[in-house]
Amino acid sequence: MSKKIITSIMIIATILFSVNFVNAATGSVNLNASSTSVKPGDTFTVTVSVNCEDGINGIQTTYSYDETKLELKSANVASTNWSSLGVGNAIEVISTSTSKLTSEDIYVLTFQVKATAEVGTTATVSIGETTVDSDLPVSSDPKFTEGAKTVTINIVSEPTTGGDTGNQDVDDPNDDNGGNQPTTPDDNGGTTGDQNGNTQTGTTGNQNSNTQNGNTGSQSSNTQNNSANKNTSTNTSTKTDVANGKLPKTGESDVILMFIELASVCVMVSYIKMKKAARK
Repeated sequence: MSKKIITSIMIIATILFSVNFVNAATGSVNLNASSTSVKPGDTFTVTVSVNCEDGINGIQTTYSYDETKLELKSANVASTNWSSLGVGNAIEVISTSTSKLTSEDIYVLTFQVKATAEVGTTATVSIGETTVDSDLPVSSDPKFTEGAKTVTINIVSEPTTGGDTGNQDVDDPNDDNGGNQPTTPDDNGGTTGDQNGNTQTGTTGNQNSNTQNGNTGSQSSNTQNNSANKNTSTNTSTKTDVANGKLPKTGESDVILMFIELASVCVMVSYIKMKKAARK
């Protein structure tokens, strides 16, 4: 009889131990930064999140950060599902939701990198050991704990974007990624003026990717002298001469082109006069 009693007690103890083990709360606590590479003056957030399939009733922990490099702007719950009871650097949060919450961002710390923070260094944000209270009844084991968590923030300088998109300073002639470049003599006797985008050396004046303004310097085999402020599509001085009845001394093809342009102007003037006469 005594053996049966001992055996029964052992079976009951095993069952009770198994029930408590199964009902013990389990989960994880995470600390996530919105960015781990920031420059002085930047603002970023660090969020405390919890995963617990048994439901999250609340958490309790503390936070700390590098006060010499970071300024705390705000510290509060992540949503209306939570209410904060903490004071100072203590995080004590309880659930205000009637629904079961199993995976949630719970607390958010907002920081700004101080202007005095040295580029190339790091700053840390940490939480201590965290206790999570689940929705399991007190008769089981509704709590679990996780060790301290830390995120490391790298303080960097302004990121390089591959060259200036605007004008380049005159005292920086080594930047070949665009912008204005100082006037310097080229190998063919010409001079290089302001250049934007893709340019050719050996010309004076402003140059755009498809437009050249300026005089062409001496070139290796042929010497060419172009009028200043030359445009790829039109030549203002030539058009003025044509309008005044003066033809430049150019090649035969250029003379023909000038006549065609002059004829076009005459036709347009006649057309306008005819329309005005028709209206009268």
